[in-house]
Amino acid sequence: MSLTINNVFGLLGHTIGSHPILFIVLSLSLFTVSLLGPLLRLDIRVDIKSGFNRDNTASVEEINAHKQFFNNTGDPWYMALFATTNGSILETRRTDELTTFYKYITQTMPVNVNKSTVHYQNDLCEPFCNFNSQLWNLLNYQSFFKIIYPLSIAGPYKVNIGRYLFNRTINEQGIVIGVGTVAIYFTTFITDSIKQKQLDVFEEQVLREVYNHNANPNSTITLILHGAHTVSGEIRRGIQLVLPYYFTGAVLLIAFVVISLVLASLCHSFPMRHLQLILPFAAIISPILAAISAIGLILLAGYHINMLILISPFLTLATGVDDAFLLTNTWLKSTAMPHALTTAERLQLVLEKVGIGITVTSLTNSLGFALGCIAPAPEMQIFCATVSLSMFLDLLFQLFFYSPLQVILSHDEPKIVYKQIKRDQPTLFERMKQNVTSLCKYYSEFIASVWATFITIALLIAYYYFAITGMQAMDANVDGKMLLPPDSQSVDGIRIMDEIIWPDYLSINYIMRNPPNFSNPTEFRNFTLMVKEMEKSKNSLGSAATMHWVKDYLRYLANPHATKLDVFFGISGVEANGTAYMENGLDMSQFDFFINTEPYTAWKLGTRYMRDTQNRIVITSMLLIMGYNGTSSLSDKAKLLRSCREICTRYAQYDMIPFDTDAELVDVILAVPSTTINTVFFTFGAIGVVCFIFSFNIGASILAILSVVSISTGVIGFLQYWNCFLDPILMVAILITAGLSIDYTVHIIFHYVINDYTDNVQRINTSLEACALSMLQAGISTFLIMFPVLFAPIGIYAVISKAIILTVIFGLLHGLFIVPVLLTALPNCFAKCLPNCCIKH
Repeated sequence: MSLTINNVFGLLGHTIGSHPILFIVLSLSLFTVSLLGPLLRLDIRVDIKSGFNRDNTASVEEINAHKQFFNNTGDPWYMALFATTNGSILETRRTDELTTFYKYITQTMPVNVNKSTVHYQNDLCEPFCNFNSQLWNLLNYQSFFKIIYPLSIAGPYKVNIGRYLFNRTINEQGIVIGVGTVAIYFTTFITDSIKQKQLDVFEEQVLREVYNHNANPNSTITLILHGAHTVSGEIRRGIQLVLPYYFTGAVLLIAFVVISLVLASLCHSFPMRHLQLILPFAAIISPILAAISAIGLILLAGYHINMLILISPFLTLATGVDDAFLLTNTWLKSTAMPHALTTAERLQLVLEKVGIGITVTSLTNSLGFALGCIAPAPEMQIFCATVSLSMFLDLLFQLFFYSPLQVILSHDEPKIVYKQIKRDQPTLFERMKQNVTSLCKYYSEFIASVWATFITIALLIAYYYFAITGMQAMDANVDGKMLLPPDSQSVDGIRIMDEIIWPDYLSINYIMRNPPNFSNPTEFRNFTLMVKEMEKSKNSLGSAATMHWVKDYLRYLANPHATKLDVFFGISGVEANGTAYMENGLDMSQFDFFINTEPYTAWKLGTRYMRDTQNRIVITSMLLIMGYNGTSSLSDKAKLLRSCREICTRYAQYDMIPFDTDAELVDVILAVPSTTINTVFFTFGAIGVVCFIFSFNIGASILAILSVVSISTGVIGFLQYWNCFLDPILMVAILITAGLSIDYTVHIIFHYVINDYTDNVQRINTSLEACALSMLQAGISTFLIMFPVLFAPIGIYAVISKAIILTVIFGLLHGLFIVPVLLTALPNCFAKCLPNCCIKH
């Protein structure tokens, strides 16, 4: 007699049932070893920028160009301080209050790290210590000139105020007479771990000073800090806030699992004992052990935990409970068979029936996420590897922990059960079981009818219409507020950026690594024409917001003897005119005087130059700063930066690189659609491969893939109607959807394939009796654990909850109706029973 796949699982079940304690000890030993991971090298990172991009993305080159231009090798560091008021910050009292606070935190406030004291202005700010100097010049000397947006004229000088002053009030002459919001920027490079710690401490102390200032009833302005370190801390606080919602769901899940298994036992005349109440908890503990073990092993392998991995246990829990329901329900049905005389033989019978289905769902999930490791983003690779390992370990814990525990707790029951099934009068629960069996039979007859086929076709047409429409309308974006508690000050910081700063003024720094020869008239004209074209691009603020050294150099050449005294006395200079230089090229003979004259010395930071062999000034690299408006989200910024990159590509002779502080997030947004599609398709392919290996039935494998694709399509499309957009979190939710979807369809498909009835009604009825209850129980349990999270205050967890709940709804719709209808409508040759896995009746 040939050894079939079912025989293999039966042999495994008999072995486990004969030595249950041994297998429990082995599984717990694996869990114990994995605990060394969090104990020895716990590393949790909540950054959503770095690690979510490939090593060859545009942002990597842009950040490196930024570092090289400023002769630094450290990572850029940023912090912003916003001052808001109901009046005008231009009023003397408010200006003095803001100036005093700024001077204190930058010059006076000590930053103590490793028993050493530093100050921001003297020790941490290089090379951008004068980044806000124009703002303070503006506020200090505003009485000597009129403020015009975005370029104010101060005597012979022009001051760009676009990046500093917002919520402006302008009179009929176009003069700014009121300012509601002021932005102050802090930036430097993190050169080593000590400076990183110093900057973290500096940000923490500034945050405390901001709270103290805002709490002072005499304060006339409100300060808001926006920094990466603060945001990371708030993200961690958000995780703590959302835990009670998950615990509530866990309580609901435990209650449902206990009630379900108790009722199932009573319906099968299974005698319940107190010890057997351990089983429902074991059903929940098994996937938790698998998830914790996977995370521990990942840590032991030298990797870290990211935000995505923190939510992975709930995916494992959902699939693991499904397998536990299937094992237990099949175990209970085996009690009615007199030939199952020992617990080892009963487990053998159980695994012969459901071993393939459990293995297929676990391995498809595991292999699907393993293939996701080819995703270019390192953080996605770590997440996919962790979930893949977790799914595989869940299979092991179901087989080697939960199953032997079932054997131990049911060791002396076959004789009792056999006696109980001899009674003439059925109990209430037995009558319920009979009614459910009759209902299942009638439902199977309906499933196999023409009417069910017509209803399915109409339902699928409407389903795909709304799903595809939703997918087409879904936009890629990243909203930092979804990571934060609603009462976080960082939410206000992000809101100010999205609603006040970016829509009004957003600067993009173009790093020109091969500038033209400005002394050459042709090259100078071409450069000027390029700048004018860039100033005509969409959302550009035009020439008034453009900054580069040439504009100030022309102004210097027109007013070579201008000083700050001209500002005090209101002496305006001669307007710069570059027309003459278009014919002859720029006269660079005065450049040394220009670059060393206040206030033009600021361009030392934005211009790199040298002297050639003839002692002529040659610009080797420079900054070209352009101003844009109309940006109200990271999605808009992604579109803007993409257009900036296209401009740089058109003018390749200048070797220009556009730089923005959110370049990494922009690449995340731009990469999310393609990364999601690629990873999901690999998952679909893995599902088909594993299904075919275990069934050798191409028809069943194709139907399994199509059902998962259909469920995932519906989830993605309908999430758009639920106010979701495509971001890294939703990308993870989609991967989870693909992983969960297979659990709602593969069991019904395999039970249909492996029974040898020729009548479709009998085949589908047998299949539904075998797995419909377990499928429904798994769906309800998953829904219960995720439903409370819908109301969590942190948006990203609500998004995950929405995706999983939609997966449950559409999964049950497909598993209990659409897929059964398709199975009965297809010819038997399409889903025929094959000798290597067929169960004879």
